Amino acid sequence: MFRLLPIFGLLVSYQSWACTCAPISVNEAKESADVVFAGIVDNFTLVDSKEEWEPRILLEFDVARVWKGNISSKFTMHTNVEGSSCGGFFREFLKPGTNLIVYGFGRKAENWNNKQIDGAPNAASLSIIGDRKTIKNHKSIDELTDDEIVYTTNICARTGLVLYAVNDFKELGKFKEYRKLDVKPDPIALDAITWKQNSLPDGCGELGNARRWEAINRPPMNSIELISLLEDGSMYKSIPKPRITRYKDFWVSDKNGNYGLCRRSVDPEIVCGQATIEYSLVSSDNESNQKQWKVTYGGVQTYCKLRE
Repeated sequence: MFRLLPIFGLLVSYQSWACTCAPISVNEAKESADVVFAGIVDNFTLVDSKEEWEPRILLEFDVARVWKGNISSKFTMHTNVEGSSCGGFFREFLKPGTNLIVYGFGRKAENWNNKQIDGAPNAASLSIIGDRKTIKNHKSIDELTDDEIVYTTNICARTGLVLYAVNDFKELGKFKEYRKLDVKPDPIALDAITWKQNSLPDGCGELGNARRWEAINRPPMNSIELISLLEDGSMYKSIPKPRITRYKDFWVSDKNGNYGLCRRSVDPEIVCGQATIEYSLVSSDNESNQKQWKVTYGGVQTYCKLRE
């Protein structure tokens, strides 16, 4: 049976296992969430299940800052592992020290056990993979009393890397602080996200090239790490539609992580099925020592030169 589940700005198709996020503001995300916090992934444990739709990972956070919810400095959540099923985290997030901002939702354990809400797992089908002691003081869902709260998140709730949460940190307001943040939001890094799945036409789906080429105003300090994140798709976050302007210089990166200076002559129009990249040498404009290439993106040609 095909059915759609709209919840907190996400749209899930049970038939195709595709996830489309509707834009959601910081205020809307905060109002919808039961907890909002920033911290690092301290540890995680995989969960196995026979169910189609359920949390697949238990994560323990070392919490630095809390905007909403009465949570301690150590906090455990359940979530899926992949974005295609609207889970909260990509595999690249699952390593100790990853700094995240999280919008979480709480449900009573009895709801998860009895499937009284859409998307709730059957506790009997869940089992821990690996050493449960890696998550301190953790109990599986079926070990909780009915009134205990199970927290989860999803990729459509603005959960993502602290590095790109510039607007979130500006707009969330007062907070409780357990410790200083390891990483602060970086406006330069946020500008690096220009073409996202949210800004593509309906039906385009996962266009790999749309995330492999990212236009940025200037190269960030941590450019190599940034490109790695951009290419593997872990930069999956609901943000406002990017600012695209005429006659503006951009730094761009190719699939090998090389940077180039790019001047776009027109606003790009991303057309489904045409988001491709082609390489060719173009005139050097009296700069014979610098390699240049032509990029065709959605039918718009852009001329770029490699930064030495």
